[in-house]
Amino acid sequence: MVNVPKSYHLDGNGNLRSALRSEVKDGKLHISYHYILEKGKITLRGEHPKLAEPPKCVHPERLSCNYGDGFERCESMKHADGRWVCETT
Repeated sequence: MVNVPKSYHLDGNGNLRSALRSEVKDGKLHISYHYILEKGKITLRGEHPKLAEPPKCVHPERLSCNYGDGFERCESMKHADGRWVCETT
């Protein structure tokens, strides 16, 4: 059972997420959330639809294998030809 702090909820992937925060600055809408990572985890839980089929680079507990705040690149991502690609694991 997960202890959910006040003003947080479990998102569709079971991550602890704050309520939506929004504000308008210089005519632009800024939307933000705050996530609480599970102990020992470096990424949020979830599946990324662009991940390759087995046996290539499948990490079902990641939102992304490649980028983003709180998303460390997975060990199968390698820099090649000026871009990051997913190697066969």
